[in-house]
Amino acid sequence: MQFAGKIVAAFLLILLPASAAAQNVYYTIPYFDLGPDTHTNIVIKETRDGERILSAEIDICYQLEPEGRWDRAVIALKADGARIAGQGNSQLANTPIEIDLVKRRTERAHAYSGKIRIAAKTTDVAYDYVTDHSEPNNYDPANYIVLEENPENFAKVSPQWIAVRFRRGGVNAVLNALRGEPVVLQPQNGLVQDCFALRSDQQVLQFTLAPAKAEGIVVKLRKIEGVLAVGWSGFSYQDYATRLPIAAWSKDGKLDRERLAAELGKSVAASVSAALVSSKWEHESGELILTLKRLSQRYREAGFTEILSARLLAEPERLGAADHFVVWVMTITVTVTDEAPGPRLAIAPFHEIGGEGIYIDQTPVAAAIAKDLGGRTWDSLLEKWN
Repeated sequence: MQFAGKIVAAFLLILLPASAAAQNVYYTIPYFDLGPDTHTNIVIKETRDGERILSAEIDICYQLEPEGRWDRAVIALKADGARIAGQGNSQLANTPIEIDLVKRRTERAHAYSGKIRIAAKTTDVAYDYVTDHSEPNNYDPANYIVLEENPENFAKVSPQWIAVRFRRGGVNAVLNALRGEPVVLQPQNGLVQDCFALRSDQQVLQFTLAPAKAEGIVVKLRKIEGVLAVGWSGFSYQDYATRLPIAAWSKDGKLDRERLAAELGKSVAASVSAALVSSKWEHESGELILTLKRLSQRYREAGFTEILSARLLAEPERLGAADHFVVWVMTITVTVTDEAPGPRLAIAPFHEIGGEGIYIDQTPVAAAIAKDLGGRTWDSLLEKWN
């Protein structure tokens, strides 16, 4: 019986047309300009026999006005030679959409031209450099936003950052749970139903807070209907970290933050050749903010003064840890002022983005802290403490 079955299977393979075995699925990502102030994200899926298109599907996500609502449609396209065309309705507003495209081979890749109609507006579109992809874009937010529900330690995620993944449209339930809590939202992720949300049917909201409050809020969010996962996120400044024993820095069973701030202030000040002006633990973030002052190294001839603001975080190296904590040198920013006697000049601050600010390397600062406080530094290549 097994032998007979193999003969039948082989016979069926012989009867199949040769083109069936040659069919392949490809994805292209053309950028079609639908007009001023519009944004699109388009993926076309094609099943081909060689260069011949057998069938196609377009996933079109668009925003037709600045800060407007995103919408999306997935439309099956009928292939007729080089032409692919079809119609459907959008996912949210039920807007009618028509697609009529012609594809041609170019010397370098592929090109599309044709028309796209959304509601009553028809736009001529063209894109002349389209390459093939064997896999579709993966729109799962898990692939671009880190979320560790139970991190082994804080070497790769931050104890300050929390991410909550929930079903699309459930943002108000999450926000209501966070109201009254000491959190700071990161609005660039999760508040808007963008292309990622429409395609994955999920949203991911991130926020920051003092690490001591994190576990309680994580537990609270996990109880909300529609929440799929809650965990730690963000970026760990592990390359600028020092590991210290908790027992050596404790007082009355708690981390002696007053003593720690004093020692960190002295160490950081010496490492950047500055004088410590003030230090304080910020309630909202849990960070230690050190303010330092030194004669400007860039503008020595002008006699200006540099004000340095160093932000450090000191927390247990993992959830529930009672043996070691870590000091991360988060950022060190600089402003320049005129503190000369008599009338003083106003000096504009450096632009944070694209400017030519004064850069302070955090690596030697972290090394100085480790040396002065008797700690260990992180080896990023071996991913272990030195």
